[in-house]
Amino acid sequence: MIKYAIFDMDGTLINSMYKWNRVILDYMKNLGITPDDDFIKKIKTKTLLTSIDYIHETFDIKKTTDDGLNFIYYTIRNGYMNEFDLKPGVVDMLEKLKSMGIKMCVATATEDHLAIPALEKQGILDYFEFVQTCKSVGYHKYEEEYWNNALEKLGSNVDDTIVFEDALYCIDTVDKMGFKIVGITDESTVNDYDIIDEKVDQYIESYDDLDYDLFK
Repeated sequence: MIKYAIFDMDGTLINSMYKWNRVILDYMKNLGITPDDDFIKKIKTKTLLTSIDYIHETFDIKKTTDDGLNFIYYTIRNGYMNEFDLKPGVVDMLEKLKSMGIKMCVATATEDHLAIPALEKQGILDYFEFVQTCKSVGYHKYEEEYWNNALEKLGSNVDDTIVFEDALYCIDTVDKMGFKIVGITDESTVNDYDIIDEKVDQYIESYDDLDYDLFK
């Protein structure tokens, strides 16, 4: 029986991945740079920090990594405060799980200073026991230690916990660990839909379609 739920945030609770996926291009536009397709392909294989440094080095930009991060954080924070919406059916679903006595947390790669205000802005922060970020625990979401840390804080285990995720690399990890999984569709993962569908217990576009029998 499922008693606990772990939710990703971006692309799972909040419709924000489209902005995250293009924010590095927005930064380049701000610098007056128009990258070619080859450069964009190279950027997509890098982390946010290494992308910023690579841009500065390639185009001889006299800015620091922090300068780039400040632009990106400002852009994303503005999105959380003024642009992004919840995924369809989120509030009703959270209310339903709360009424069922399900204890919930958020497990995100987004840093605390962005994630907590984002959830608060959407009016859903209080549904969760805690918000876990990669920075706060020192692990990435592709590492089992990240998820084990969330289980420990919840006081749960793999057998009584369900994970809600949109990203394939996270789904790969929790699938290997034996979690029950609900996949959430997002435009950022459209190329992974078929693979994700094979790994999850249910794949949904809206939380209105969630099968609550998964919690039995």
